[in-house]
Amino acid sequence: MKQYPYSDFLGPRYWTTWLGIGIGKALVFLPFPVQLWLGRGLGRVARRLSRKYRHTATRNIQTCFPDLSRSGQQDLVHRHFQNVGMAFMEMGYAWWANWNRIRKRIEIVGLENLVEANNRGKGVVLLTGHFTCMELTSVMLARCEIPIHGFYRRNKKNPLADEITRRGRGRYAAGQIQREDLRGLIRALRKKAIVWFASDQMVKQSKRSIMVPFFGEPALTHTGLIDIVKMSGAVIVPFLPLRTHPDGRYQLQFLPALTDFPSDDPVKDMLRVNRLIETRILEDPAQYFWIRPRFGKRPDEYEDIYRVDDETESGSHS
Repeated sequence: MKQYPYSDFLGPRYWTTWLGIGIGKALVFLPFPVQLWLGRGLGRVARRLSRKYRHTATRNIQTCFPDLSRSGQQDLVHRHFQNVGMAFMEMGYAWWANWNRIRKRIEIVGLENLVEANNRGKGVVLLTGHFTCMELTSVMLARCEIPIHGFYRRNKKNPLADEITRRGRGRYAAGQIQREDLRGLIRALRKKAIVWFASDQMVKQSKRSIMVPFFGEPALTHTGLIDIVKMSGAVIVPFLPLRTHPDGRYQLQFLPALTDFPSDDPVKDMLRVNRLIETRILEDPAQYFWIRPRFGKRPDEYEDIYRVDDETESGSHS
């Protein structure tokens, strides 16, 4: 993948980005637990300042956990933003820190499931969800000598941020596939690559999207995973990361490869995927990316759960 020289990004429009990069690199030299402590503080500030993301997270959590009390839902929102702040710190650590500092923080469960799938002589889809620790745990896969291919989405608004992101992920990814490049993904899998893939993002209505329950609520779900397996013959191994301690300990869990996937029922297949992700979310719900509008862009017959209602976001938290 082509890299552009940093000299292309010296104009005034990039000065704020350069400042952020400098701060991020400087923070890497702090003890990792201190970085995560700062991240939690950053998350608290972000929750107060970002009404849009606070509103989205609140609505998602109310929808997925209706049995929680109002105070319980609010507490989960507060803890979620702390996890998002930690994710920001983990990103810098993943891109710039000495990898030898990472290895001791990993617990791997079920690696034999990935090895067995990889030994079948086919490509492997590491099926996961959007958890807040996903950037750092991808680095950990590389440190375990698992050569993964990852996805990226171009940042057209800020080419410098795009360049920094691709270089940072290039430290550990065996390859990077642009999100819209389906042919590139299929080629990689046919060459027996291991590809990180998350199918739980909100999608637009299209011929490849269907309504599938997520925590019991209909959610627009992309069926691209089914097409990918059919076209490539790849094996699906669920990969579920988790931050197990606030000082920076992580568990990477590999489940046995899915059998009888896909079936002749795409709703059944994608419900199966959603429930795998739900099971991991329930271990610590604050670590899922609730700031994404998980139930948006649904057909007109479904109500808009993201309508503005300040009362639902009432309450304070230190």
